[in-house]
Amino acid sequence: MKLSLCIKLTVCFFCVSNIAHAADQNKAPEVKLSDVIKSAKEGLSDAQYLIGRSVVLGKDIFGEKYTNQTQALKWLDEAIEKKPFWAWDIGSRFILSSPAKAHIYFQKAIRHGYKRATISLASLYATPQISPEGHQLARMFFEAAIAYGEPYGYVGLGFMHENGLGFLKSIDIAVSLYQRAITQGESDGYLFLAELKEKSTHQIDYNLIANLYIEAARLGNPAGVFGFVHLYEKHPEKLNLTHKDIIFWSYAQYFIYPEFKNEIDNSIFDNISPTEIEQIKKEAEALVKSFSAKKQPN
Repeated sequence: MKLSLCIKLTVCFFCVSNIAHAADQNKAPEVKLSDVIKSAKEGLSDAQYLIGRSVVLGKDIFGEKYTNQTQALKWLDEAIEKKPFWAWDIGSRFILSSPAKAHIYFQKAIRHGYKRATISLASLYATPQISPEGHQLARMFFEAAIAYGEPYGYVGLGFMHENGLGFLKSIDIAVSLYQRAITQGESDGYLFLAELKEKSTHQIDYNLIANLYIEAARLGNPAGVFGFVHLYEKHPEKLNLTHKDIIFWSYAQYFIYPEFKNEIDNSIFDNISPTEIEQIKKEAEALVKSFSAKKQPN
């Protein structure tokens, strides 16, 4: 296996697990920190990113620490210029521990072309705990996201209107903004609208809410699966569902998180043949497998 490919695989592992020192030594390629440094010096952006990220996040690389912080940050900036998503990746690690650092890296991602980071930047300030000045920043960044062609910006503004953050509280405006997001194919528009309608104090249309969750899931949003299943668990008598519907979405939840298998109600398998159950199971698995392809970063 070529060294450059080994390093790329290592970068992928670190991004997914965020635990650099936990690499499986039995399966990991024979790569040392010195090899990664050599590749970074030769201009391999994957290696540059790996070293820079390890320093910023205080992680090891194969049990060793790279100590030249100045060089690491220089390499990180070079890597981010080639792949701005990496700046978003680092920023996302600081959302809870250091919003200020998250802000810096989200801005780097935006500056180098990863416009989706505008959503993450706006979301840092779209919470009740933030000051009114922060809410104005959130509004500005959500509006910028819309200008960049990111329909989630409508969801963010809808959330702010729904909760009175930076605006006078208005459910009607929130609904119209969620619907605007939906018309542009944003799955979270379905989710936020479903959750808003669940909280309604008026007559609730549970089947409409169920369909909103289903549409979110069909667009590749796992939260749509959980929303639907939990709605069914709370109000089974309110929904016009067949056994096949219930089996399908119960298995979909299981394929996302296998630990939910024990929560499947065995009574839903009544009057359904094993062959039909197996077919439904395969269809649910296919849906969940499609989620990752639909959520790949640009």
